[in-house]
Amino acid sequence: MPSLVAGVSVVRALLEITRGVAESGRDGALEYYSIHSSRPAKINIMRMLLQISIPHDPFNAAVKDGTAGQKLGRIVDEIKPGAIYFTEQHGQRGAIMIVEMADPSKIPALAEPWFLTFNASVEFRVVMTPDDLQKAGLDEVGRKWA
Repeated sequence: MPSLVAGVSVVRALLEITRGVAESGRDGALEYYSIHSSRPAKINIMRMLLQISIPHDPFNAAVKDGTAGQKLGRIVDEIKPGAIYFTEQHGQRGAIMIVEMADPSKIPALAEPWFLTFNASVEFRVVMTPDDLQKAGLDEVGRKWA
């Protein structure tokens, strides 16, 4: 008769297989293992730059009532950006944020906190590192389209 510990290990392993296990590959893509496929599927992560512009009135009201820091902290804690810088955007308060995203359906979770909290505008830009640009094969694209 199998032991309870072995049974727990089997259940834990089945849960991991059902959920899938993600591991980082050599090229930075995630390899996702699933019970639905014997081969890992690569999930490409896109690095996004968000430019946030916050109108004066909603932010001024938050500063005056003492909630600006708490509201900003809540958004940043929820989104967990790779980097965020607060700056001026077109004469208004703003932020520039870097996030990594594998699924475009996550865009509302990045933008809505800014929209709903501060009536902010959010612009999205796909960005690349120098390594990403090197992998783009620009020489080959140039030969093909020149």
